[in-house]
Amino acid sequence: MKRLKDKSGQASCMRCPFGFIAPTTHALREKTTAQSAAAEAVTGASKPTFDTYLQRLLTNQGQALIEYILVLPMVFLLLVNVVNFGGFFYAFITVANAARAGADYAILGGASVASGHIAFPSASQIATLITTEIASLPNNPSLSVNVCQNNNGAFKTVSGSCSSFQSDPNSTDPEPANYVVTGIDVTYTYVPFIPLFSFPSLNINATIPPTTIHRRAVMRSIQ
Repeated sequence: MKRLKDKSGQASCMRCPFGFIAPTTHALREKTTAQSAAAEAVTGASKPTFDTYLQRLLTNQGQALIEYILVLPMVFLLLVNVVNFGGFFYAFITVANAARAGADYAILGGASVASGHIAFPSASQIATLITTEIASLPNNPSLSVNVCQNNNGAFKTVSGSCSSFQSDPNSTDPEPANYVVTGIDVTYTYVPFIPLFSFPSLNINATIPPTTIHRRAVMRSIQ
């Protein structure tokens, strides 16, 4: 094995028994310098990229704010219509159920123990029942109840008007001599929970306008 001295005076192994060449101090210094230069090059190359990204991020803040301002009214309009249309469907179902409840009471009221075994409930009793059924809806004064009967072709107006009931095919009965047909008409005007602007002359409405809901229940009872 041959040993030499470099310029710093330190010994270095040029030929080792196992073929390994030990690095000299000068080689280590060059390696360290090359690594430092590579690190500086990478850092210098990434700095402009980071500055560009940061500048773009700061610029997008104003754009996001403008987009938020533009989208916010549409989101508000969507939420209002969800509430109003949900209220309309609820009112529609409630009025339909009230009409059926009134018809049930009209034909079964005489058989009910609570009714005092009356022959036929009065118009005021039926109207009171229907008013109680739709008590959860707003604009209750718009409620209108028509009570009509068809006894073997003889139409009887118990309450309200029966002109539309007489022209209804459901008002006739295949066994007119044995049954009496009773019809309950319930009319209600739905008003949106959250009213918004509207232009009726242009047929433009921001939400559902006041809408009339009409439901009729027809049942028959034995004479």
